[in-house]
Amino acid sequence: MALRILQPGITLIMKFSAVTRTLHLLLLSTITAQLALSLIMHAPPVGDPAGGGEFFALHASLGILSLGAIAAYWSWAAVRSGEVALGTLVPWFTRTGRQSFMRDLYRFVFASGVGRTTPKCEFGAFVSGVHGLGLLTATALGLTGALVYLGMDGVSLSPDLLSAVRVVHSGFGNVMWFYLAGHAGMGALHQLRGAGALRRMFSLHGA
Repeated sequence: MALRILQPGITLIMKFSAVTRTLHLLLLSTITAQLALSLIMHAPPVGDPAGGGEFFALHASLGILSLGAIAAYWSWAAVRSGEVALGTLVPWFTRTGRQSFMRDLYRFVFASGVGRTTPKCEFGAFVSGVHGLGLLTATALGLTGALVYLGMDGVSLSPDLLSAVRVVHSGFGNVMWFYLAGHAGMGALHQLRGAGALRRMFSLHGA
């Protein structure tokens, strides 16, 4: 199936499907909870995965759930219609996609004023691409977290590799903190300016 690319100046306004809203809420809640738990938990010693206490155990369990939700979201984005297409979420692999993203970034920042949107310019190539970056970050965070958990048995990964993966995992966690803060702030700003994205995303009917 060809990946659809949102062209510069072409924007979408849609009702989010129940599947999209459910997966979005699941990702938001599990990832936010994991980030919060990371502030109070302690990692178990290598060779004793159960030694991290209840907070680490909950963090790991939520990680499995969020990784499943991430896989489901990618799969859904590849087949859904009437919503932002997969090629618009990840425009980096085609020349047309990259051009659309950069031109819409210029329009978003300079032509309309910083962060200025209306209900008719809500899901341009730039905004959709930023959403995709968040999903890529969540994917990297989930995969590195799974590797860390597997490596805690002291056998699956060498000590040096486990240490490197933990550093990468922590780095993606910091990126996700910034992304969530910016994502929530821009969503609130768009809502206040009448775009209505938050209301549609979290409404029972997506309208």
